[in-house]
Amino acid sequence: MRVKILIADDAPDIRFLARALLTVDGRVDIVGEAASATEAVEKASDLQPDVVILDQGFEGSLTGFEVAPRIKAAAPDIKIVLFTAYHGLKEDAESAPAIDAFLLKTDAHQLLAVITGLFAEKSS
Repeated sequence: MRVKILIADDAPDIRFLARALLTVDGRVDIVGEAASATEAVEKASDLQPDVVILDQGFEGSLTGFEVAPRIKAAAPDIKIVLFTAYHGLKEDAESAPAIDAFLLKTDAHQLLAVITGLFAEKSS
């Protein structure tokens, strides 16, 4: 089974890093990228990915916490990984109903494992 992923981050270098880390696995398809929170909602609705890698701190836009419920409303089965540089948000992310996983950008090497774990949960 292949996992379709949307990468939503306003930083092009982070989108590149996520793509590079994930495309080494043949089970992953990057179906799109979004550079803003609004674009993330639109693309999630249009592309219907399995997972959205979602930034918390979009430049001049909604936060990841604010946009996650909108993504879930557009596509309820999507899993959302909050991918952020803000360590202090872990507890909030774990209690947010629209966030399925939390990962610090400094732990980017674990991105594939986090996504694989979500899919293992989804299929069980």
